[in-house]
Amino acid sequence: MSATAFGLGAGIFFIAYAIFEIPSNMMMERFGAKVWLTRIMISWGVVATAMAFVDSAALFYALRFLLGVAEAGFFPAVIYYFSRWLPDSHRGRATGIFLMGSGTATVVVGPLSGALLEMHGVWGTQAGSGCSSSRASSPWSSASSSTASSTPASTPPTG
Repeated sequence: MSATAFGLGAGIFFIAYAIFEIPSNMMMERFGAKVWLTRIMISWGVVATAMAFVDSAALFYALRFLLGVAEAGFFPAVIYYFSRWLPDSHRGRATGIFLMGSGTATVVVGPLSGALLEMHGVWGTQAGSGCSSSRASSPWSSASSSTASSTPASTPPTG
């Protein structure tokens, strides 16, 4: 696939993300943060895993759109979850760590992805052939769903 196809795929992802952000937040309000974050992580993992089997630009575009739909609402759901389950004294630190994760992932994964795309048959690989980290997200979401609390934990008084 060309760089143009990858760029268009990125744009399609953000279009879907923007369209489904508000409906996703409305659904989170209806079902609760625990259930909705679990849904997001499972669908995100399934679609990301399906990306390993892309063999055409059309399939790539369709999966990028579905990935945007799956991921929409994740950030607001996490921030909402923090606001309900963490005391004020801990919320800033938790939000900071959460936001640092995105930047750290970009720093680490960007060069790694570039190197993987340039392999061109090394060790029998093809550019864009699978990503083991996406396959790990579905089991992690199941584990986090079973350990996440449905109600705010008793928190120590702030101040």
